[in-house]
Order: sequence, then C-alpha cells, then structure tokens
Amino acid sequence: MSEILKVINKYKDQLINEDLFLGDLYFHENGRLNIDQDAFYFFKKKINKICLENYNSELELKIEEIFLGVYFDRGTYRHFVAVGDDVMVLLSYEHRNENELYDEEYPPINVLNIIYWEDIQSIELEYRKNGHHIMRLKLNGGKDIEDVYNVLISTGIGGHHFGAESYSAYKLLVKLFNDIIDASNIIKLDETTEELQQLIKDEHYDKLLEKIELLNIDKVITEYTYHFFRMQAFHGKEENDKALNEADNYRRLLNKHNQEHNQEQKFLLSNLYIQAYLHNEDSLNSLKWLNQALQLYPKLNQAVGLDFIDEIHSEMEISYEILKREFADMPFQKRKFIFMSDQTLYSEMEGLIALKTNDPPENIKFPLAHPQLNEVYTSHPNNDRSYIPLKDYQKELFVDKLREFLLLLDVLGATKIDVINKNRNIDKNERSSEKNIGVKASYKSIGANVDYKNKKNNEDQLERELNIAFHQKLSPKKAPYIPEGLIWFHTDINWQRMAEQRMNGSLMSHREIITSKQIESLSSHELTKVNVELNALFAKANVDYQKDDLSKSKSEIHYALEIQVEFEDIDNLKQVHTNTPNTHLDSNQTSKNNLDKYKDDVLFMLEDDGVIDEVERKLLNRKIEKYGISINEAEQIEKELMFNNDELKYLEEYKLLLEEGVIGEIEERMLERYAKRYDINKERKNILERSIIKN
Repeated sequence: MSEILKVINKYKDQLINEDLFLGDLYFHENGRLNIDQDAFYFFKKKINKICLENYNSELELKIEEIFLGVYFDRGTYRHFVAVGDDVMVLLSYEHRNENELYDEEYPPINVLNIIYWEDIQSIELEYRKNGHHIMRLKLNGGKDIEDVYNVLISTGIGGHHFGAESYSAYKLLVKLFNDIIDASNIIKLDETTEELQQLIKDEHYDKLLEKIELLNIDKVITEYTYHFFRMQAFHGKEENDKALNEADNYRRLLNKHNQEHNQEQKFLLSNLYIQAYLHNEDSLNSLKWLNQALQLYPKLNQAVGLDFIDEIHSEMEISYEILKREFADMPFQKRKFIFMSDQTLYSEMEGLIALKTNDPPENIKFPLAHPQLNEVYTSHPNNDRSYIPLKDYQKELFVDKLREFLLLLDVLGATKIDVINKNRNIDKNERSSEKNIGVKASYKSIGANVDYKNKKNNEDQLERELNIAFHQKLSPKKAPYIPEGLIWFHTDINWQRMAEQRMNGSLMSHREIITSKQIESLSSHELTKVNVELNALFAKANVDYQKDDLSKSKSEIHYALEIQVEFEDIDNLKQVHTNTPNTHLDSNQTSKNNLDKYKDDVLFMLEDDGVIDEVERKLLNRKIEKYGISINEAEQIEKELMFNNDELKYLEEYKLLLEEGVIGEIEERMLERYAKRYDINKERKNILERSIIKN
C-alpha cells in the first residue's frame, strides 16, 4: 500500500465527520477512487484541456492512482481536487448553462493549480479574522521551483477547493497535507536509497560521491543518509579514515543543533559508528556502539524488532571473535584491566575491557582456577599477556618476583637459601591492634628455634600467606646458567650483576632484600576510575557491586624479605645444562637440492591453471616419496607458490575457524570480512577453502 494512501486512510474518519467540509469526498476503495467514472473523466478532460493550452502537454491522471477526491459545487463556480502519490491537482471552473450567452471577451474562468509533493517543504496556515484563511506553501528552494509556483505563492491555497469554511477544517487539511509531504519524502528517499545502493553494488564510488553531493544540495536526503552513503563510498575506496570522519561529522552536527540527547539521533549516530568501525575492523569500538544501539533501540517510539536485535547480537558475536584474536596485540594501555562477565559488555573506561569468563582470548594467561565471573584483573607489569586478580595485585606480584629470584638462585648453584622477614607494614587497623597488645617489630630468621611464648608466630603466618618455602638446602650438580622465560630478571640490574659474578665463579654468597614497594603498583587515580566503571558494568550485568573487594587492592599491607644464599664452588659443578632440542620439521634430514627439485615440480603443475588437480596431486605425492621430504615441507612449498601473503593470512584464519568446529553463519560472515580485508574475491575465496579441505 502507498505511504500516502496510508496517511489519507488515517484521516478518513476525521474528514468524513468534519461538519464544515461542504464538498463531496471520495476515497480510494477496491483499487480505485470511489467516484462515478463518467464524472472523473469529465474532470480529467477539463484538466488536460487547460494543460494543453498552457503547457502543451497532458497530465496523466488515472482513477486507480487517485487516493482522495473532493468535489464542491458553489453554483457558479465548481471545484475538483485530486490527490495522488506524486501530485495534488486543484481545478476551479465557472459553470454556465449551455443556452447562456456570454461575451467572447469574457469566456468562462478555468483555473488549474498543480502541486508536486516533492517540491513542497511544508504547508503553513495563515489565520484571518474574516474567516478566509489561507494555506501558504513553503518550497524546498530553487528559482525554477519558485517560478512554477509564483502565482500560488502569492494567493495561497483557499479552503473553497474543499468546501472548508471553519478554522478547524483548515487546520485538519494542513495537518493532512504535511503528513502527505512527509510520506512523499519517505517514498522519494526509498527510491533514492535504492539508486545509491546500486552504485555501491556496481562499485561506482566516485559517482556515488558526486550523486550524494547533488542530493544534499537539493535537500532530497537527510543529513544521516548523506553521511552514511559517503561513508560507504570511502570504505569502497579503502579510505577508512575518511569513513570514520563521516561519523564524527554527524556527531558534531548533532552537538551543534543540541540534539546529542535526542534518543533517535543517538541511535542513528550509533549506527554510523557501527558501520565505520566494522569497516575499519576495530572490534573494540564496534562492540561499544553495538552495545549502545542495543540499549537505545527499545527507548525509541517504535516496537522492538526481533530481526534488528538478532542482527545486533550477531554482529557483536563476530566483533567479539575478532577482539579475542587481536586482544594480545592491542596496545597495552588499552587492555591494562579486564573485567570477566557472562555476557558481551562494553566499558567506557579507556584501558578496561570486558571479556567473557567462559570464552577469553587464548593468547593471555591467568593464575590457576582463573578467570572467575565478575572478577577484575590487571596485567603483569613485566608480562602484559599475563593477568592477575586486581584485589590480590600487590601480593601476587611480590610472590611472583620472589619465586623467580629463588629459581634463579637454584640454577646458579645455591646450596642454602634462607628467607628472613625484615618487617611487615600492615594496615592502620591492624597496626593499632598490635600496639594495644604490646607486640614489637623484630628480625627473626624463618626456620630457627625461637620461643614465641604463645605469641602469634608472625613469620609462620607470613610463610603460610605467601605459600613460599622460607628455608631450603640444595645439592646442585649443574654449572650455573640463566634459564629461559624469566620476567623480573631482565628489569633488575642488581640480579643481572649478581648472576654475572656467579657465572664467572667469583661469588660464593649473596644477600638481597625484596620489598613489595619496589614493585610497580597502581595509582589511586587508576583505581578510582576502575571503581566508577565497575559500578556501570555491574549494573549492566545485573550484579550487586561490593566496593570492598576492590579496595583490598589498595591495601597498606607491604612485605619486606631478606634472602641470604650460599653457593657451591663453581669448580665442583661439572654437568653442563643443555636446552631440550626443538622438534621442528625434519628439514635437517633432507637436502636443499631435493627441496628445490620439488619446488620446480610444483611450479610446473601450476603453470596451466594455477591449481593442483587430482591427477597432479597423485604425481606430486610420488615426488614427495621419491625425494624423501616431509609432508609439512611439501605443503609449505605449495602454499608459498600457490598463494600470496594475503591469501596465506586468510588461510590461517580459515584453519583456525575449522579447528574450532563447523563453519556456521557467524563464522562465514567473519570469513567474508577477512576476504574483504585481504582483497580476495568470492571465486578465489572458494578455491582457497577447497585447498584446505582437500589437504
């Protein structure tokens, strides 16, 4: 059904029940205007006669395409109005009897006004005390349009065309016409959108930019549509920074007109940013605006569309999958904190990212039994792929550094290690309690026979709390070496100098103090920001937020331990440490000549069509056996020759998805996005995927 017909049907009862409409009203029923057909053709004939005399052309009026008709007989003057999808025709003519004589100098008056909805911006009512109110046209602009409507602009539209004599009748007509104009703009915008989408489909991006500028000048399209299609054009031209700039421009426009708080405008802005960041493959910002769109949509004055919500959730799943893959490669400051949730959420805080507890990125590490739901983690200062519970941050880092130092001492040939509790600064409440019972700070060696006289053994408690062996005797056999995988060692100059002395054989004992204050800690400002953001995240996840949990991370508890170590004489350590050999491809077992021969064979097979068919596969398999090279080596050579770097990257993504299970709808959409990124067309995409399946 036509949008304009829907508007007229909406007003139908009001028009019929309006007492002061003196004209006869005709509505569109059963596929045509419900008027006597002979009467309609009489009006049509009169209209076209005037058109031929004045414009040298006829107006195509069909009874099936007229949605509202009005006939008003005022005796001498009669009026007919026809309202259709594109046009409103206003006919006024002087009626005389056939036998009535008249002077040729004064023929019957025939007036025709034609109003095209696309030319009209709005219709405004001008009130007059004498009751002869006027409906004024407000045009879209342009001198050509003004010339066409010159007479009508000066006179306005009178109510006599409709038999309207009351102010309320005029108001109803103006409301009806303005709704028709709005509906006409929707129709035109839909048609224009189809045309613009076709230009995108045909990849005519420069033509699209030219067209959109003309439409914008003529005020045919909305500001949103203007920026949306410019964004599509820039994306097609691989100018994604410009695409993002279109969303920024639209945001500035909303701020300029003070519409940043308008829910509908915010929703449209969200859609622009979603498109921009999806084009740029920025998964983190995509999730931000997808979340915002999901939150805004129910607040709009329309029913929530399940298809839209499903589409948003689908895009969120895809963006989250991309976020997982790219997470560890993101700048450290963007992912310094993570919050584990049971749903896909977005954090407004720069540096805090929400991840799914049951689906975290595979290339980051957590402590044993972690991650846990609704827990906050922060990255290790010396290993940004390792995450620690924020509330245990200080203690965990201290223990981590202590354990690494003990390991280093072990492989450097330690025979005895003692860990001594130097002091323990505790929080204010514990400190005041300690003063009340008269406990004094002291230096005590862990493991020594000390009589505490039933007092609380502070060192034993500390040993249990840190879960560290505080006294060790060792029997080294291997010569000193520096193990792989150390984290703190490479940032501590004292450790490095101690290790260098030990490797040279001159060091026999060493004393080191490790304090938790030496370890990088989080600022109060950072923790305050995290606290504020967690309030919002817990609210989104419908979880009660207890600030006390996080406040523990800024506890005043600090540890200070002295490590005393004695080493074995280096001359007694004869066994040399050797790294476990890597089990790589057996490339050492094959000669370079055979690999080169196989490379030539593959090139020969690819010369005709660029692919290896079934027969060629069998021949190459024989060559692999003949040359004694491995399957892995053969596959590597084939890939290097068959596929360019971008295609190899696509194959890696495809293999990862295959390993996770069946390629479903979401995975396929991810693959289409990767294909676009690597400039791989659909036909080539299918060839690449078949090459993996065959292997």
